[in-house]
Amino acid sequence: MSLATDIDRFFADRIVQGAIEASRETSPLRICYPTEVPVSRFLAWLLDPSEGHGLNGAVLRRLLMACWETGTREALSVSTRHCIAPAKIATQSFADVVIDREVSLTAKSGKLDVLVLVPGIKLLVAIENKVGARETGDQLKRYGTALKKRFEDWHRVLVYLDLNGAQPSDSTWIGLDYDWLIAELRIAEQSAWLGEEPRHSIREFRLAIDRNSLVEDLPGIEEHSLLDMVLAHPEVFRILGQWARTNSSRTNLAAGMFASGDARQRLFPVFCRRVHLWQRCVPLLAYAALRRAAQSNFSDLDWDPKRSAFYFSLKRWNRLQRNGTRIWPLQVMVREQFDVDEAERFVVVSYLDSRTLDERYVAAAAPIAADIRKKSGNTRRVSSGVQRASLRVDYASSQQVAASLLCQHLTQLADGFAALHSSGALR
Repeated sequence: MSLATDIDRFFADRIVQGAIEASRETSPLRICYPTEVPVSRFLAWLLDPSEGHGLNGAVLRRLLMACWETGTREALSVSTRHCIAPAKIATQSFADVVIDREVSLTAKSGKLDVLVLVPGIKLLVAIENKVGARETGDQLKRYGTALKKRFEDWHRVLVYLDLNGAQPSDSTWIGLDYDWLIAELRIAEQSAWLGEEPRHSIREFRLAIDRNSLVEDLPGIEEHSLLDMVLAHPEVFRILGQWARTNSSRTNLAAGMFASGDARQRLFPVFCRRVHLWQRCVPLLAYAALRRAAQSNFSDLDWDPKRSAFYFSLKRWNRLQRNGTRIWPLQVMVREQFDVDEAERFVVVSYLDSRTLDERYVAAAAPIAADIRKKSGNTRRVSSGVQRASLRVDYASSQQVAASLLCQHLTQLADGFAALHSSGALR
Protein backbone atom coordinates (compact mmCIF):
# COMPACT_ATOMS: atom_id res chain seq x y z
CA MET A 1 0.00 0.00 0.00
CA SER A 2 1.37 3.42 -1.00
CA LEU A 3 1.84 6.35 1.34
CA ALA A 4 -0.76 8.33 -0.65
CA THR A 5 -3.32 5.58 0.01
CA ASP A 6 -2.38 5.51 3.72
CA ILE A 7 -3.01 9.26 3.93
CA ASP A 8 -6.36 8.92 2.12
CA ARG A 9 -7.44 6.22 4.60
CA PHE A 10 -6.30 8.44 7.47
CA PHE A 11 -8.45 11.40 6.36
CA ALA A 12 -11.42 9.11 5.65
CA ASP A 13 -11.37 7.68 9.19
CA ARG A 14 -14.34 9.05 11.14
CA ILE A 15 -12.45 8.84 14.44
CA VAL A 16 -9.66 10.95 12.92
CA GLN A 17 -12.25 13.45 11.67
CA GLY A 18 -13.86 13.60 15.11
CA ALA A 19 -10.53 14.05 16.92
CA ILE A 20 -9.46 16.87 14.59
CA GLU A 21 -12.79 18.64 15.07
CA ALA A 22 -12.89 18.11 18.86
CA SER A 23 -9.32 19.37 19.33
CA ARG A 24 -9.99 22.96 18.29
CA GLU A 25 -8.03 24.95 20.87
CA THR A 26 -9.95 27.42 23.05
CA SER A 27 -7.95 27.54 26.30
CA PRO A 28 -5.50 30.47 26.60
CA LEU A 29 -3.24 28.38 28.85
CA ARG A 30 -2.89 25.63 26.26
CA ILE A 31 -2.42 28.14 23.45
CA CYS A 32 0.40 29.76 25.45
CA TYR A 33 1.82 26.56 26.93
CA PRO A 34 3.20 27.37 30.40
CA THR A 35 6.97 27.37 30.58
CA GLU A 36 9.15 26.89 33.65
CA VAL A 37 8.63 30.33 35.21
CA PRO A 38 4.79 30.38 34.94
CA VAL A 39 4.58 26.81 36.27
CA SER A 40 6.77 27.78 39.24
CA ARG A 41 4.61 30.81 39.93
CA PHE A 42 1.43 28.76 39.77
CA LEU A 43 2.98 26.19 42.11
CA ALA A 44 3.95 28.94 44.56
CA TRP A 45 0.35 30.20 44.46
CA LEU A 46 -0.97 26.70 45.24
CA LEU A 47 1.44 26.24 48.15
CA ASP A 48 0.58 29.60 49.75
CA PRO A 49 -2.20 29.08 52.35
CA SER A 50 -3.08 32.78 52.29
CA GLU A 51 -3.96 32.91 48.59
CA GLY A 52 -7.49 32.97 47.22
CA HIS A 53 -7.69 29.37 46.02
CA GLY A 54 -9.38 28.29 49.27
CA LEU A 55 -7.15 25.23 49.76
CA ASN A 56 -5.31 26.70 52.75
CA GLY A 57 -2.25 24.52 53.47
CA ALA A 58 -3.54 21.32 51.84
CA VAL A 59 -1.13 21.24 48.88
CA LEU A 60 1.92 22.10 50.99
CA ARG A 61 0.91 19.45 53.49
CA ARG A 62 0.63 16.77 50.79
CA LEU A 63 3.96 17.85 49.27
CA LEU A 64 5.68 17.30 52.61
CA MET A 65 3.97 13.94 53.06
CA ALA A 66 5.13 12.86 49.58
CA CYS A 67 8.69 13.89 50.52
CA TRP A 68 8.46 11.99 53.80
CA GLU A 69 7.30 8.90 51.90
CA THR A 70 9.90 9.03 49.10
CA GLY A 71 12.91 10.76 50.62
CA THR A 72 16.08 8.72 51.18
CA ARG A 73 18.36 8.93 54.21
CA GLU A 74 20.70 11.16 52.23
CA ALA A 75 17.87 13.56 51.40
CA LEU A 76 16.17 13.71 54.81
CA SER A 77 18.02 13.76 58.11
CA VAL A 78 16.46 11.98 61.07
CA SER A 79 15.40 15.28 62.64
CA THR A 80 13.91 16.58 59.38
CA ARG A 81 12.00 13.34 58.81
CA HIS A 82 10.64 13.68 62.33
CA CYS A 83 9.69 17.33 61.66
CA ILE A 84 7.62 16.47 58.58
CA ALA A 85 6.14 13.21 59.86
CA PRO A 86 2.52 12.92 58.65
CA ALA A 87 1.11 12.97 62.19
CA LYS A 88 2.80 16.33 62.82
CA ILE A 89 2.13 17.88 59.44
CA ALA A 90 -1.55 16.88 59.53
CA THR A 91 -2.16 19.32 62.39
CA GLN A 92 0.13 22.12 61.16
CA SER A 93 -1.76 25.28 60.12
CA PHE A 94 1.11 26.86 58.13
CA ALA A 95 -0.29 30.27 59.05
CA ASP A 96 3.23 31.77 59.11
CA VAL A 97 4.39 30.51 55.71
CA VAL A 98 6.57 32.81 53.60
CA ILE A 99 7.02 31.98 49.90
CA ASP A 100 9.49 33.50 47.46
CA ARG A 101 10.10 32.83 43.75
CA GLU A 102 13.23 32.98 41.60
CA VAL A 103 15.42 33.36 44.66
CA SER A 104 19.07 34.44 44.26
CA LEU A 105 20.67 32.69 47.22
CA THR A 106 24.18 33.97 46.48
CA ALA A 107 25.80 35.92 43.67
CA LYS A 108 27.01 32.69 42.05
CA SER A 109 24.33 30.18 42.99
CA GLY A 110 21.76 31.06 40.32
CA LYS A 111 18.03 31.46 40.94
CA LEU A 112 16.09 28.83 42.85
CA ASP A 113 12.55 28.52 41.45
CA VAL A 114 10.51 28.38 44.68
CA LEU A 115 11.47 28.72 48.35
CA VAL A 116 8.96 28.02 51.12
CA LEU A 117 9.77 29.00 54.72
CA VAL A 118 7.79 27.89 57.79
CA PRO A 119 9.45 29.92 60.56
CA GLY A 120 7.40 28.44 63.43
CA ILE A 121 9.01 25.02 63.01
CA LYS A 122 12.18 26.24 61.26
CA LEU A 123 11.39 24.31 58.11
CA LEU A 124 12.28 25.25 54.54
CA VAL A 125 11.19 23.61 51.30
CA ALA A 126 13.25 24.42 48.21
CA ILE A 127 11.81 23.49 44.81
CA GLU A 128 13.78 23.37 41.58
CA ASN A 129 11.28 23.02 38.74
CA LYS A 130 12.23 21.63 35.33
CA VAL A 131 9.91 21.80 32.31
CA GLY A 132 12.00 19.96 29.71
CA ALA A 133 15.30 21.71 30.56
CA ARG A 134 18.07 19.76 32.26
CA GLU A 135 20.28 20.53 35.22
CA THR A 136 23.17 22.85 34.49
CA GLY A 137 26.50 21.82 35.96
CA ASP A 138 26.43 21.49 39.74
CA GLN A 139 23.25 23.58 40.00
CA LEU A 140 21.59 21.50 42.73
CA LYS A 141 24.78 21.26 44.77
CA ARG A 142 25.18 25.06 44.65
CA TYR A 143 21.62 25.58 45.85
CA GLY A 144 22.02 23.03 48.63
CA THR A 145 25.29 24.54 49.85
CA ALA A 146 23.85 28.07 49.84
CA LEU A 147 20.70 27.00 51.71
CA LYS A 148 22.71 25.10 54.33
CA LYS A 149 24.89 28.16 54.94
CA ARG A 150 22.02 30.64 55.13
CA PHE A 151 19.59 28.39 57.08
CA GLU A 152 22.08 26.32 59.04
CA ASP A 153 19.83 25.33 61.96
CA TRP A 154 16.68 24.81 59.85
CA HIS A 155 15.14 21.57 58.66
CA ARG A 156 15.70 21.49 54.89
CA VAL A 157 13.59 19.62 52.33
CA LEU A 158 15.00 19.92 48.80
CA VAL A 159 12.64 18.96 45.96
CA TYR A 160 13.57 18.38 42.31
CA LEU A 161 10.34 18.55 40.28
CA ASP A 162 10.83 17.36 36.70
CA LEU A 163 8.29 17.17 33.86
CA ASN A 164 9.68 13.87 32.59
CA GLY A 165 10.48 12.26 35.92
CA ALA A 166 14.27 12.68 35.65
CA GLN A 167 16.00 12.07 38.96
CA PRO A 168 18.26 14.68 40.60
CA SER A 169 22.02 14.30 40.24
CA ASP A 170 22.47 15.22 43.92
CA SER A 171 21.29 12.56 46.40
CA THR A 172 20.33 15.22 48.97
CA TRP A 173 17.42 16.24 46.70
CA ILE A 174 14.11 14.37 46.47
CA GLY A 175 12.90 13.63 42.93
CA LEU A 176 9.21 14.15 42.14
CA ASP A 177 7.65 14.30 38.69
CA TYR A 178 4.68 16.11 37.22
CA ASP A 179 2.49 13.07 37.80
CA TRP A 180 2.59 14.04 41.48
CA LEU A 181 1.69 17.65 40.67
CA ILE A 182 -1.13 16.65 38.31
CA ALA A 183 -2.54 14.23 40.90
CA GLU A 184 -2.56 17.05 43.47
CA LEU A 185 -4.30 19.38 41.03
CA ARG A 186 -6.99 16.73 40.47
CA ILE A 187 -7.50 16.43 44.22
CA ALA A 188 -7.62 20.22 44.57
CA GLU A 189 -10.31 20.48 41.90
CA GLN A 190 -12.60 18.32 44.03
CA SER A 191 -12.30 20.45 47.16
CA ALA A 192 -15.65 21.61 48.51
CA TRP A 193 -14.00 24.85 49.69
CA LEU A 194 -12.98 25.87 46.20
CA GLY A 195 -14.82 28.68 44.44
CA GLU A 196 -15.73 28.30 40.78
CA GLU A 197 -13.08 30.73 39.56
CA PRO A 198 -10.09 29.04 41.27
CA ARG A 199 -11.55 25.62 40.40
CA HIS A 200 -11.64 26.61 36.74
CA SER A 201 -8.09 28.04 36.92
CA ILE A 202 -6.69 24.88 38.51
CA ARG A 203 -8.41 22.63 35.98
CA GLU A 204 -7.20 24.68 33.02
CA PHE A 205 -3.66 24.65 34.35
CA ARG A 206 -3.77 20.89 34.93
CA LEU A 207 -4.98 20.24 31.39
CA ALA A 208 -2.24 22.49 30.02
CA ILE A 209 0.59 20.51 31.66
CA ASP A 210 -0.95 17.01 31.50
CA ARG A 211 -0.15 15.26 28.24
CA ASN A 212 -2.26 12.30 29.35
CA SER A 213 -5.47 14.34 29.58
CA LEU A 214 -6.12 13.99 25.87
CA VAL A 215 -9.45 12.16 26.16
CA GLU A 216 -10.65 14.74 28.66
CA ASP A 217 -9.85 17.42 26.06
CA LEU A 218 -11.79 15.67 23.29
CA PRO A 219 -15.54 15.53 23.99
CA GLY A 220 -17.19 12.48 22.47
CA ILE A 221 -13.90 10.63 21.83
CA GLU A 222 -13.12 7.64 24.08
CA GLU A 223 -9.63 6.40 24.92
CA HIS A 224 -10.05 3.03 23.21
CA SER A 225 -11.11 4.89 20.04
CA LEU A 226 -7.87 6.88 20.09
CA LEU A 227 -5.85 3.69 20.50
CA ASP A 228 -7.73 2.15 17.58
CA MET A 229 -7.05 5.27 15.50
CA VAL A 230 -3.33 5.21 16.19
CA LEU A 231 -3.02 1.47 15.52
CA ALA A 232 -5.04 1.76 12.30
CA HIS A 233 -2.64 4.30 10.77
CA PRO A 234 0.88 3.41 11.95
CA GLU A 235 2.69 4.84 8.91
CA VAL A 236 0.89 8.18 9.16
CA PHE A 237 1.58 8.46 12.88
CA ARG A 238 5.22 7.54 12.29
CA ILE A 239 5.47 10.61 10.05
CA LEU A 240 3.52 12.80 12.47
CA GLY A 241 5.83 11.62 15.26
CA GLN A 242 8.94 12.56 13.29
CA TRP A 243 7.58 16.03 12.68
CA ALA A 244 6.50 16.44 16.31
CA ARG A 245 10.00 15.58 17.56
CA THR A 246 12.06 17.55 15.06
CA ASN A 247 13.87 20.75 15.97
CA SER A 248 13.39 22.13 12.45
CA SER A 249 10.95 24.97 11.92
CA ARG A 250 7.71 24.33 10.03
CA THR A 251 8.97 26.61 7.27
CA ASN A 252 12.08 24.49 6.74
CA LEU A 253 10.04 21.29 6.83
CA ALA A 254 7.62 22.65 4.26
CA ALA A 255 10.18 24.10 1.84
CA GLY A 256 11.56 20.87 0.41
CA MET A 257 8.32 18.95 0.78
CA PHE A 258 6.15 21.32 -1.28
CA ALA A 259 8.87 21.84 -3.87
CA SER A 260 9.24 18.12 -4.65
CA GLY A 261 5.60 17.07 -4.75
CA ASP A 262 6.10 14.84 -1.71
CA ALA A 263 2.92 12.90 -0.82
CA ARG A 264 3.32 14.02 2.77
CA GLN A 265 2.44 17.60 1.79
CA ARG A 266 -1.26 16.68 2.06
CA LEU A 267 -0.68 15.68 5.65
CA PHE A 268 1.44 18.64 6.66
CA PRO A 269 -1.27 21.36 7.03
CA VAL A 270 -3.36 19.28 9.44
CA PHE A 271 -0.21 18.50 11.41
CA CYS A 272 0.54 22.22 11.78
CA ARG A 273 -3.04 22.99 12.86
CA ARG A 274 -3.20 20.25 15.51
CA VAL A 275 0.38 19.76 16.74
CA HIS A 276 -0.83 19.40 20.34
CA LEU A 277 -3.16 16.55 19.28
CA TRP A 278 -0.49 14.56 17.43
CA GLN A 279 2.09 15.09 20.19
CA ARG A 280 -0.30 13.40 22.60
CA CYS A 281 -1.38 10.63 20.21
CA VAL A 282 2.02 9.53 18.91
CA PRO A 283 3.17 7.87 22.19
CA LEU A 284 -0.01 5.76 22.15
CA LEU A 285 1.41 3.81 19.20
CA ALA A 286 4.20 2.34 21.31
CA TYR A 287 1.94 2.06 24.37
CA ALA A 288 -0.75 0.11 22.53
CA ALA A 289 1.78 -2.29 20.99
CA LEU A 290 3.44 -2.91 24.35
CA ARG A 291 0.12 -3.42 26.08
CA ARG A 292 -1.14 -5.81 23.42
CA ALA A 293 2.02 -7.95 23.64
CA ALA A 294 1.93 -8.12 27.45
CA GLN A 295 -1.81 -8.83 27.62
CA SER A 296 -1.38 -11.87 25.42
CA ASN A 297 0.92 -13.34 28.09
CA PHE A 298 -0.63 -12.05 31.34
CA SER A 299 -4.38 -12.00 31.97
CA ASP A 300 -3.95 -9.84 35.10
CA LEU A 301 -1.87 -7.12 33.45
CA ASP A 302 -2.11 -3.61 34.89
CA TRP A 303 -0.73 -0.54 33.14
CA ASP A 304 -0.25 3.17 33.65
CA PRO A 305 0.84 5.55 30.86
CA LYS A 306 2.84 8.56 32.04
CA ARG A 307 4.19 11.60 30.25
CA SER A 308 7.44 10.07 29.07
CA ALA A 309 7.20 6.38 29.98
CA PHE A 310 4.79 3.47 30.35
CA TYR A 311 4.55 1.38 33.51
CA PHE A 312 3.30 -2.19 33.75
CA SER A 313 2.51 -4.44 36.70
CA LEU A 314 0.47 -7.55 37.52
CA LYS A 315 -2.64 -7.42 39.68
CA ARG A 316 -1.45 -10.48 41.62
CA TRP A 317 1.23 -8.25 43.18
CA ASN A 318 -1.38 -5.96 44.74
CA ARG A 319 -1.38 -8.20 47.81
CA LEU A 320 2.24 -7.17 48.39
CA GLN A 321 1.32 -3.50 48.49
CA ARG A 322 1.30 -1.45 51.66
CA ASN A 323 -2.14 -0.07 52.54
CA GLY A 324 -2.71 3.55 51.58
CA THR A 325 0.01 3.74 48.92
CA ARG A 326 -0.57 4.37 45.22
CA ILE A 327 2.65 3.13 43.61
CA TRP A 328 3.06 -0.53 42.63
CA PRO A 329 5.73 -2.36 44.65
CA LEU A 330 6.78 -4.30 41.52
CA GLN A 331 6.71 -2.63 38.12
CA VAL A 332 8.36 -2.57 34.71
CA MET A 333 8.98 0.74 32.99
CA VAL A 334 9.42 1.18 29.23
CA ARG A 335 10.70 4.55 28.04
CA GLU A 336 11.43 5.70 24.50
CA GLN A 337 14.67 7.70 24.31
CA PHE A 338 15.81 10.25 21.76
CA ASP A 339 19.21 11.59 20.76
CA VAL A 340 20.82 8.27 21.70
CA ASP A 341 22.31 5.35 19.78
CA GLU A 342 19.66 3.47 17.81
CA ALA A 343 20.40 0.33 19.84
CA GLU A 344 19.22 2.17 22.99
CA ARG A 345 16.06 3.75 21.58
CA PHE A 346 13.96 1.98 24.23
CA VAL A 347 14.98 1.25 27.81
CA VAL A 348 13.17 -1.44 29.83
CA VAL A 349 13.66 -1.44 33.61
CA SER A 350 12.25 -3.67 36.38
CA TYR A 351 11.81 -1.99 39.76
CA LEU A 352 11.19 -3.03 43.34
CA ASP A 353 9.77 -0.11 45.32
CA SER A 354 10.19 -0.67 49.06
CA ARG A 355 8.24 2.50 49.82
CA THR A 356 5.03 0.68 48.91
CA LEU A 357 6.00 -2.90 49.73
CA ASP A 358 4.18 -4.16 52.80
CA GLU A 359 6.69 -4.22 55.67
CA ARG A 360 5.91 -7.88 56.37
CA TYR A 361 7.45 -8.90 53.04
CA VAL A 362 10.55 -6.69 52.92
CA ALA A 363 12.89 -9.31 54.40
CA ALA A 364 11.62 -12.06 52.08
CA ALA A 365 11.76 -9.81 49.00
CA ALA A 366 15.39 -8.70 49.49
CA PRO A 367 17.13 -11.99 48.50
CA ILE A 368 14.73 -12.45 45.55
CA ALA A 369 15.59 -8.98 44.29
CA ALA A 370 19.32 -9.67 44.77
CA ASP A 371 19.04 -12.92 42.80
CA ILE A 372 17.25 -11.20 39.88
CA ARG A 373 19.91 -8.47 39.85
CA LYS A 374 22.68 -11.07 39.79
CA LYS A 375 21.10 -13.15 37.01
CA SER A 376 20.44 -10.08 34.87
CA GLY A 377 24.00 -8.79 35.29
CA ASN A 378 22.93 -5.65 37.11
CA THR A 379 26.06 -4.79 39.08
CA ARG A 380 25.03 -1.26 40.01
CA ARG A 381 25.30 -0.89 43.76
CA VAL A 382 22.13 0.00 45.67
CA SER A 383 23.10 2.82 48.01
CA SER A 384 21.89 2.91 51.60
CA GLY A 385 18.48 4.54 51.83
CA VAL A 386 17.48 3.94 48.21
CA GLN A 387 13.83 2.88 48.21
CA ARG A 388 13.17 2.34 44.51
CA ALA A 389 15.83 -0.02 43.17
CA SER A 390 16.27 -1.20 39.59
CA LEU A 391 16.55 -5.00 39.32
CA ARG A 392 17.14 -5.42 35.59
CA VAL A 393 17.90 -2.96 32.77
CA ASP A 394 17.74 -3.74 29.04
CA TYR A 395 17.80 -1.70 25.83
CA ALA A 396 15.99 -2.21 22.54
CA SER A 397 16.21 -0.72 19.07
CA SER A 398 12.53 -1.21 18.19
CA GLN A 399 9.05 -1.47 19.67
CA GLN A 400 8.92 -5.17 18.84
CA VAL A 401 12.10 -5.93 20.78
CA ALA A 402 10.95 -3.68 23.65
CA ALA A 403 7.64 -5.59 23.80
CA SER A 404 9.50 -8.91 23.96
CA LEU A 405 11.76 -7.59 26.73
CA LEU A 406 8.74 -6.29 28.64
CA CYS A 407 7.26 -9.79 28.66
CA GLN A 408 10.61 -11.25 29.77
CA HIS A 409 10.83 -8.78 32.66
CA LEU A 410 7.28 -9.49 33.81
CA THR A 411 7.90 -13.25 33.60
CA GLN A 412 11.11 -12.98 35.62
CA LEU A 413 9.37 -10.94 38.32
CA ALA A 414 6.37 -13.29 38.36
CA ASP A 415 8.56 -16.38 38.67
CA GLY A 416 10.93 -14.85 41.21
CA PHE A 417 8.36 -13.38 43.55
CA ALA A 418 6.08 -16.42 43.33
CA ALA A 419 8.44 -17.80 45.99
CA LEU A 420 6.77 -15.48 48.47
CA HIS A 421 3.56 -17.43 47.98
CA SER A 422 5.13 -20.90 48.24
CA SER A 423 7.18 -19.95 51.28
CA GLY A 424 4.07 -18.91 53.17
CA ALA A 425 5.31 -15.37 53.62
CA LEU A 426 1.94 -14.03 52.51
CA ARG A 427 -0.19 -16.21 54.76
